[in-house]
Amino acid sequence: GWGHQIRSYVLQPYQLVKDLRTGHTSTAPSGVLDGDLDDFIQASLFELDARLREKGGGLIVRLGRAVDEIPRLATELKVVREFVQRRVDGVILAPSADPQNRAIAYLTASKMPFVLVDRLTSDKADGVCLQNVEAMEMLVDHLVVHGHRRIGLITGEPGFKSTMERGEGYVRALKKRGIAIDPELM
Repeated sequence: GWGHQIRSYVLQPYQLVKDLRTGHTSTAPSGVLDGDLDDFIQASLFELDARLREKGGGLIVRLGRAVDEIPRLATELKVVREFVQRRVDGVILAPSADPQNRAIAYLTASKMPFVLVDRLTSDKADGVCLQNVEAMEMLVDHLVVHGHRRIGLITGEPGFKSTMERGEGYVRALKKRGIAIDPELM
């Protein structure tokens, strides 16, 4: 549930990260700390699929791994079309930074139920995401309380609502603490 620890990190004397929900472990904590969570996500999806199968359902997952944005956009739309053709009951989509929202438009035109995860690129779609503004404010406040004043921000891809919200939280927290905003740090 919310507010519970989901991973345990051991950095000394050996290195290990363990997901407390699935039991999945990694001996590369630096990768996990840098955001390489694919194996943990996969373990969670396998567990979810097993639970759904117990109830007569199932889960079909496609993960995009294109390095370049253009192939990723094409892959995303292709996978969405495959799901519609396979007559899945619904789609959970973490959308790419497609300014035309082609996958979302296709799902909408197909009358396929879908939910966006984390990256809300359309106000016309349901979605699940973090409270990015508040979370970023808390992160910046934490650093300021510990004496830091020059705080850099790397937000991710432009155009995502989450990117804009994180930037808003960063600026709001700095202003609240009376710290000048340095565009060089953004």
